[in-house]
Parts: sequence; structure tokens; C-alpha cells
Amino acid sequence: MAELSISLPVGLKSHRTSAAGEEEVIHRDAVLRELETADIINAGAEAEKVVLGEDGDYHLVQSPTLAGLHMLRRQIVRIGDIDGPFEVADLLRLNRADFNALQDAADQLDAASLSQMQGTTQRGRGDAAS
Repeated sequence: MAELSISLPVGLKSHRTSAAGEEEVIHRDAVLRELETADIINAGAEAEKVVLGEDGDYHLVQSPTLAGLHMLRRQIVRIGDIDGPFEVADLLRLNRADFNALQDAADQLDAASLSQMQGTTQRGRGDAAS
């Protein structure tokens, strides 16, 4: 499974208690992994809710924003010494620059995975088949 290491521009703050007392720690090193099928399915399910429509019937709808957040939180292996998977609430604590860096890294992993799948579909097809 492919992984990608990045450095966060601002970093995720946490507090650690030691013999000297409590200290603030800033975690800047992050590792993301490619999505697995279960990640995509579970993220989609978590982003669903039942709403009452104007027609009086109940409908199951999915928020693309929440689905994306649930996929991203699963892709984060760790930030510093904090292991994933993270919760959406953890993502909300991130600085915008850090969130964008994680999103960009996830996009890179997704693009690489898609490119690999497209290459696999072309394997064994020669010019003679054209």
C-alpha cells in the first residue's frame, strides 16, 4: 500500500505531560496512505442521513463534503506521534494551511492510484488491437 510523507506548514498542537509538567508539542510530520475499498464505502455511509423531502417522503442523502472528510481522516496514518485514524473533530482543529497540505497529499495519492489502475487496464493491449 502506497504511503506519502509530508510536512505540515503550521502543525497540529497537542499537550504532553512529563516530569517537568505539561508542555505543548507541535506535530508537523504527517503520513497518509492510499484509500482502500472499505474506506470509500464506510466514508460514504457515514456521510449519509435521512431527510424529510418536500414531497413528504423520507430520502437518504449523502453530503459530498462529509464523505470527503471521512475519507481523508481514514487516509491519515499519523501526524507526529499521534496515530490515525483521526476523527472529523480532529480535522476541524487543523490550521487551514495544514488541512490544504493534507488534501493535496491525498489528491496525489488518489491520482497515483488512478494512474496505476488505468495502466493496468491497458496492459496486454497492443497496437494490433487498434
